[in-house]
Amino acid sequence: MIDKKAFAALRAQFEQFDALREELIKQSRDVLKNSKAAIYATHRNDFKAAELLLADARKVMKRLELLIKKDMHLAQVGAWGEALEEFVLPPRKKFLLRMSLVLMQTCTFQECVILWGN
Repeated sequence: MIDKKAFAALRAQFEQFDALREELIKQSRDVLKNSKAAIYATHRNDFKAAELLLADARKVMKRLELLIKKDMHLAQVGAWGEALEEFVLPPRKKFLLRMSLVLMQTCTFQECVILWGN
């Protein structure tokens, strides 16, 4: 026969994981949205707006880390990986954009072509 107590415990575990997973997916969307908006702001040279958007995303990331500590299997949810990926892009793009602007002001056209490729 089926052990009803064991089955009920499994069901409760599954429902708890599913609730945490749903919360992770919803909050990851906020990180993804703010990170993408920060990338667009960086493209417009609006670094102040990008920093504000990333600060908001960072707050949500901290909440998500606490959520994942409740069940480490949540770290394998695709939405979390996508949020992480987008979260790290704006600072790199900002750095590269600023470096290219500095180089364009300080080097000749030929030097820039050599540095950045043709």
